[in-house]
Amino acid sequence: MIAPPYHLTGSARRPACRGRERSVIVRTVTVATLGTIILGLTAALAACNGPGARAEPDTHRDEHEPVLELSSPEVTTPNAPELEHRELVRVPGGPFYQESTNGASFEHTLSDFEIAKYAVTYELWYEVRSWAEERDPPYQFANPGREGSDGVDGASPTDRRHQPATRINWFDAVVWLNAYSELNELTPVYRIEDEPVRDATRADREQTVADWDADGFRLPTEGEWQYAASWRGEANGDGGRNAELREFSGRFWTPPTWASGAAGGHLDSEATGAVAWYMENTDENNGTTQPVGTREPNQLGLYDMSGNTWEWTWDWYAAYPDQPQTDYRGPDAPPENDGPYRVLRGASVGGAAVLLQVGYRIGFAPANADFSGGIRPARNLR
Repeated sequence: MIAPPYHLTGSARRPACRGRERSVIVRTVTVATLGTIILGLTAALAACNGPGARAEPDTHRDEHEPVLELSSPEVTTPNAPELEHRELVRVPGGPFYQESTNGASFEHTLSDFEIAKYAVTYELWYEVRSWAEERDPPYQFANPGREGSDGVDGASPTDRRHQPATRINWFDAVVWLNAYSELNELTPVYRIEDEPVRDATRADREQTVADWDADGFRLPTEGEWQYAASWRGEANGDGGRNAELREFSGRFWTPPTWASGAAGGHLDSEATGAVAWYMENTDENNGTTQPVGTREPNQLGLYDMSGNTWEWTWDWYAAYPDQPQTDYRGPDAPPENDGPYRVLRGASVGGAAVLLQVGYRIGFAPANADFSGGIRPARNLR
């Protein structure tokens, strides 16, 4: 069935500043047009083949700053299943400026948390999904997932099992994370009327809420995702002090116009290609996803935070708040007259360089899986 048209929107082009964003560009497109990559100020989605969203143009100039050498991050690993690419990295909390590529920003203080070193592979997705569907009562998914960009929906893993799991909608993601929590004997995070969410197809799925005190796996908030993508380490005199808004509260941060972990701005193809699979360095592979962890990690040891596959976050897409926030999780409901979109971050293997910026935001319809979207689990730090 062909998905209905949707609105793709950009934000006002203006100098870097704090404050709310203002939508000024509206363009109606259909699924058939999603293979077209729109460069320039509108910077539309590439290789998504699915729902539309609110997207933001780039307003920053490219800069070059040194990459800091950091010690190895602390890593933990879930107990089950016994598969590869399951490690979690501990992220030290604190304040930072959460800034989008259109310049809107706010001071955001985060608690310590954990986030997965890799996006969920199809091997892990398949094993947890298969286990979950055999429970009593069984977990139910709207989409069975796909092995990277070229796999068969719901099929058994192949030699491409370390490709990221894709074609998963937001509801599939939260149901899978509840199952992953139960499999590891943790408390599921996502609930409807005090019951864990087990069915991604239920009629009242929009009423999903998060138990932020639960110890199970969850989606990162948009702020946690950008914090982890931007974090470079403690300020210790090793350079980077000439960067505007890049040293804050005793730490260094990746500029919002760079890919995560890169040594230069997103238009620096060598620096960007070292950390991200994207349109420019996958032409010989026909723009297909690649096994996770095959580009360089960022300074926290996280792989593929930019490129390879889009990643769902918890937040509803909305303008940034005007005041400083602590552990901000977005609005409780989607803004009126602005579409019920959840935030995606990171861009995909088919995306142009402009989409790889750590400050680039986009919102997608949570029920739509017709694009290369995936999951990177997070968890409260205990």
